[in-house]
Amino acid sequence: MVGTLSGHDIVLTHGDISPRSIIVRDGKVVAILDWEMAGYYPEYWESVKALFRPVWEKGWEKDRAVVRALQPYLTDLAVFLYVHSVGAW
Repeated sequence: MVGTLSGHDIVLTHGDISPRSIIVRDGKVVAILDWEMAGYYPEYWESVKALFRPVWEKGWEKDRAVVRALQPYLTDLAVFLYVHSVGAW
C-alpha cells in the first residue's frame, strides 16, 4: 500500500487549492491566492489534498471540479483516506 505513494515526480504546487483560492473573471482563472502552503510535493499532492476535505468544504465535489481541473490520483487518495480512517493522523 505505501508503495503506491512512491515513484512520483516532485513538483512545485500550491498545496491548498480550493474554490476560495481561485479568482475567476469572465470564465477564466485570473489569479490564484493563498500560497502559504506552497512547496515541492509529490505530483499527487494537490489532487489528494483538494479531495481530502472536511464534509463542510466538499461543495465543489458535486461539480467534479477537482477531477476536471487536476489529474485525479484516486489510488493515492484511497491510501490517504484509509490511513486517516485508522487514526494515523
